[in-house]
Amino acid sequence: MGKKLKFETKVLICEDLKQGLSQRVISEKRNVSKTTVFNINKKLLENLPITANLDLVVKNF
Repeated sequence: MGKKLKFETKVLICEDLKQGLSQRVISEKRNVSKTTVFNINKKLLENLPITANLDLVVKNF
């Protein structure tokens, strides 16, 4: 299992996805795996919350 992704990084990935950047470009830009970007994108498309340790929720607009 890899290291835990910071909530701020998840939010930045969400913003990049909403701007239309490709998953490959985002993974290189944010230094995360393509699978991580894919999983975050999947949650956004399914309207699932992206949560942090403090139970903060980013809702998809």
